[in-house]
Amino acid sequence: MSLGFLANTGFAKALAANMDMISLIVIVIAIIITIWKDTNLGTLALGMALVVGYFIGGI
Repeated sequence: MSLGFLANTGFAKALAANMDMISLIVIVIAIIITIWKDTNLGTLALGMALVVGYFIGGI
């Protein structure tokens, strides 16, 4: 029972972390689409999104 509880807690934490990640990605994509009229700013935003996503994924 103890192991099952730990597994369920870990799963819940992982799910919550993934939901935060998905929310962040959706927000970043919305910002990129908003800025996309200016190609340079859009490219910069896309690069920042990739960097941020990489660091968050690494943590």
